[in-house]
Order: sequence, then structure tokens, then C-alpha cells
Amino acid sequence: MPHQMSRYDVFGETLNGRLHYPKQLAITHNQFVTTVSAFDRDHYAEWTAPLPTNQNWGLLETNDEQLHAVSTGWYFRQTFAERDDDEADSDDPRIEALVSVLSGEAIAVDVLLEEYVSRIIDDQTDDDEYEGFPSFLVASQFAQLCVLADNDLNLLQTTDPSKDQITQQPNYDSNTMPSLDEIPIADGGHPAAPKLESFIKETPALSPDHDADPDSITSQRRGAFLLGALVGDIGSYQEYSEDRSTTLVDQYPVKSITRSRIKKVTQETIAKTLTYTRQEKKQQGTYPGTKADHIVDRLRDTILNPDPEEWEIETDDLRFYYALGVTYGMNDHPWNRDETAADESTIEEEH
Repeated sequence: MPHQMSRYDVFGETLNGRLHYPKQLAITHNQFVTTVSAFDRDHYAEWTAPLPTNQNWGLLETNDEQLHAVSTGWYFRQTFAERDDDEADSDDPRIEALVSVLSGEAIAVDVLLEEYVSRIIDDQTDDDEYEGFPSFLVASQFAQLCVLADNDLNLLQTTDPSKDQITQQPNYDSNTMPSLDEIPIADGGHPAAPKLESFIKETPALSPDHDADPDSITSQRRGAFLLGALVGDIGSYQEYSEDRSTTLVDQYPVKSITRSRIKKVTQETIAKTLTYTRQEKKQQGTYPGTKADHIVDRLRDTILNPDPEEWEIETDDLRFYYALGVTYGMNDHPWNRDETAADESTIEEEH
């Protein structure tokens, strides 16, 4: 409303603001989503990249409007929880994040995780708009999180040692991360296994190399991610091979994941996986191991022991990386380029 416009003049009210900071963030974001292996389809030949991309989705595409998105706050409005803009105030997290970027100051990881999870839960509930799990939203949030952690930008911080790994820049450089063709796969192996291994290793928030303690928050976070990956993988199988309208992704939404429930969800998901494994063995006569065994084997060691009820990971942390895992699992399949392009063309450009 015209009489309220001064409230939104964040540039004018941010005395130490400089265009340099949002410009660098925009450049870094564009480079990230187009060059790193986590989003690079071609890097994995006939298999999908770890996370989905879409040229009609603002933060998953390279565009000349990225600077405008950052400098106006649209960069965070796409990923933060939605609010009534007529009620917006200076303590609105979206405005606070914008002011931080304009000033070159770091944003707290806790704020991002809380906002991300709230938006995921809202969008997953709003089936009319997203028709299922909001995977492009989660991929956008994760891209944003990684970019803010860039060493040159240094726009991410935490006072909680258990979240230090989240503030560290991932190493998804396509020039250093081996492609599936370059990773030796034993006889009977599956290309999904080395891809998962590489993604976890190159993601500080998930990597055992960054915290070898099996009881650490990093291990718990990795367990949540692996559970999400299995739920997404089997959920996709149910949808496309079993023609199920309601899948595990719907049965275990992000808002339902807590420390007290995650063990039960894991046991039920593994049981469902074994059911489909036996079913395919009967149909095909043979099946090389358990379905998604590259996830199941790690999941058993990560979540079922020690007991998740004794975990200390915070709920937003747990839920965001579960959501990231679901997005990963849903996107983990052979890549039919023609079908993927056709699917993306049906998605209208956002905003």
C-alpha cells in the first residue's frame, strides 16, 4: 500500500548497505547451480544428479534477475515461511536476512532451518499448488544454504558447535568430484551407491569425515537424510511401479518426523522395502540383493543403533535434512532426458 512503502525501503534504511554484497551473492548463486556436480545432470551420464533442477524455478536456474531477487528480498521470500505482507515488520526474518546480505553480515543457521522447515511443511500440506512433495523448493533451499556458506561470502554463522558443519562450504566441484564413469563399481554393483557415497562425503553437514563419533549430531543428521532418501526412493517406486496414489512420502510427511518417531518410521520403511524386494524376486525369478540396499545398509547402522530417542539433534535440523533426503531419493533414478524435459516444460514459471 502506498502509505506503507517506507517500511519496505530496506536499501534506504540500511545505512551500511552496499550493492557489492548482493551482487557477489547473485554471481555465486548462478555459478553454483550451473557448475557443481550436486545439480549437474551431465556429470552423471545416464543417471540423475543428486538434486533436481528446473529452468522454470527461480533459485534452480541461472538468470539475469538473480541480483534483483537478492537485492529486493525476493531471494529469501522464495524459501522462507510465507506471511501476510500487510502485517510485515522490521523483525520479519525475510527482512532481517535481506538486511544482513546488504550489510555483508552473516545469517544464523537456526533462522534458516526454522524458516525452511516451516515453508516445507506449509507447502507439503498445500497439495493443490504443489501436487505432492515440494522437491524443487527443498532443492532451492539447499542451494541457498550452500551458497551462503561459500568461503568468499561468509554469510552463514552459528554459535552451536553441533551445527558448525552446516556453515562449511560443500565441495561439489565437478572438476574434483568423480563422475559415475570414473568410480569403480564392483560386479553386481549399482550406480546409485557411489553417487550417494560421493554426495554424503562432499557435504560437510553429513560427512563422517567431519565427525567420526557415531553418536554425534552429524551422524544423527546423516541418519535423517538417509531415512528421507529411502522414503523418497520407495515412494517413487510405489507411484510409478505400483500406481499408488498415496506413497510413503505422503505417509511420512516432514511434520511427522521427530526423534521419538524416527526409529518406528525407519523400521516400517525398511519392512516395506523388503516386501517389494520379495515381490520382485517372485516376479523376476531373481533380484540382486535388497532394493535400495545402498541406503538400507547404512540406515540400519545409523538410526537403529543408538536409539534415536537419545539423540540430541534439534527438530528443525532433523526435519530439514530428512526433507533433503526425500528430495534426493525421489530424484535417484536413470535419467530419460526427453521425459525430464517434457515434465519441466509443463511447470509454469514461478513468480
